[in-house]
Amino acid sequence: MSTDDNINQGVGTTLTNLYYDECSLTVNGVTDNFSIGSDNASTPGVNVYAVHCKINTNLGNFTMGTVGQFYGFDCDIDSSKSTTVNFTEFMGAIKFYGCDLSGCSASGTFDITNMRGGTAELWNCDMPASHTLTTGTATARYRVANYGSDNTASLGSTDSEQLLEIHTLEGTVDIETTAVRTGGADDGAAGGFSYALVPNSVADNFVGVVSPWMYIWVEGDGMGKTLTVFIANSDAESAANNIETDEAYLEVAFPSEAGDSMYDYLPDEGASGDGGGRMQLLGTPADLTTTSETWGSGGNNDQKFSQSIAPDYQGPVYCRVHYSKVSGPTLYVDAKPEIT
Repeated sequence: MSTDDNINQGVGTTLTNLYYDECSLTVNGVTDNFSIGSDNASTPGVNVYAVHCKINTNLGNFTMGTVGQFYGFDCDIDSSKSTTVNFTEFMGAIKFYGCDLSGCSASGTFDITNMRGGTAELWNCDMPASHTLTTGTATARYRVANYGSDNTASLGSTDSEQLLEIHTLEGTVDIETTAVRTGGADDGAAGGFSYALVPNSVADNFVGVVSPWMYIWVEGDGMGKTLTVFIANSDAESAANNIETDEAYLEVAFPSEAGDSMYDYLPDEGASGDGGGRMQLLGTPADLTTTSETWGSGGNNDQKFSQSIAPDYQGPVYCRVHYSKVSGPTLYVDAKPEIT
């Protein structure tokens, strides 16, 4: 498909699914766009699936409508004609899996200025050298995430693909390789790592910055156990800078025969000081439990979340950290949970 005008996919009233395989989608106009979905929320959404396709928008943009969705599998942003491609105006969802995006804009692959509730994800894609994930300033909630995507020309046989970058209106999550816990998470290539949660002035107790899900296998004997996740923060070492129970909590799900599902989900408010369960917004907040763990440079005020569990059968335990201290210090989360 080649045109000197915009390519608009799914802006009608009945079109709901489009599938492209081994196709070339080209917009020749300098300022024309490849658009999916509609800006009208009452217009039916469209799902576009592109497999082994080339997408070339010259100097235009890749835009998403209110309810549009685009899934790219092993696709290529064709840089033979274009010098920069931005993905912008997202109100729907776009996901690229194993795609060559090296022809995108290195100064900001996703323009978040006009994202209004949009979601964008990159999974193991080839990116421009020295790229940044976002550009612009958001005015509404959004989510842009990079899972294992990098410029492959810079990777060698000993380099790690343990890459993570998440941007939301409330803050960011990145991989940290300096402020890491001794004996903690280690990818076996680049070495130890933790998740760095950075809240901004928009973060609040209802949303905040959320770490990726972490996993650990547990034996199912019905006996009581304790799940522990270790944390530190970037503030100077001082008891006054400890994280409190109204600023962060641990969300947990573990194998259990209790309730109506195969997992017992623990959003309930934890006991004072342990940080397990839901944010403690009522009553007097308390410091999370302090520890004597060793962290790398910048990882101060070491503490932990702990949650009692009693798994009835073996399987993975899922947990993640929610952090909502407005404009607070960076929270470092060791990505290696422990069960005792």
